[in-house]
Amino acid sequence: MRLSAEEQVEKTLIQGIFGGDYNVGDYLPPERKLADHLGFSRPVIHKAMIRLEGKGLVTIVPRQGVLVNDYRESGKLELLESLYEMFKWKIGIEMHRSILEFVKENLTRVLMEALRNKTISYKMNIAFENEEDLFRWMHHYAMASQNVVYAMLFNEFKTGIVNVSAFLIAEEHNDYQLIRMEIDAVIQRGEEVKLLELIDELFDTIENLWIRRCEDEAQSSR
Repeated sequence: MRLSAEEQVEKTLIQGIFGGDYNVGDYLPPERKLADHLGFSRPVIHKAMIRLEGKGLVTIVPRQGVLVNDYRESGKLELLESLYEMFKWKIGIEMHRSILEFVKENLTRVLMEALRNKTISYKMNIAFENEEDLFRWMHHYAMASQNVVYAMLFNEFKTGIVNVSAFLIAEEHNDYQLIRMEIDAVIQRGEEVKLLELIDELFDTIENLWIRRCEDEAQSSR
């Protein structure tokens, strides 16, 4: 999909910030200077700044300029998705682990709620062959939970979840598919301890394979 002008500027500035051209606490060059340097109009540059501010990466300070923030303090999930799309294997192994851990923690809460709430039943018939199946499986339970925020959280991490799923399918790692089906079964039987064991097993399997892939890709790109 072709990027709009402001999306192109946004991408360039994100790469500049994470590439070390602009540091936390610095002010970005004035819009006029950026317009001349990047070859876009000032309105386009300004729209890109607004997009960056919406993701928490910068703050527009009236009469002073655009301040680069520490993304760890102010970054939004939208920023994480942009970083993942741009850098993927280069965003750092620890960030990949953090993403997996965050998804795991929230999926655990959702699945435990499904197990304890007898009104939630698993009715989807997923063949576990499509790259979006892992996301659809997680999202189904999130939608069925009584906390609507869970579904939105999984939406934010859809890109990463689908990428992991596509890799596992391409590499024909079937263990995670069998674990998912077993999770559905123990939820129906109400076996809490077994459910927690299976969630650990699922994410151990994913992490071992995915982190190794990330390490290999990062090494080959150097």
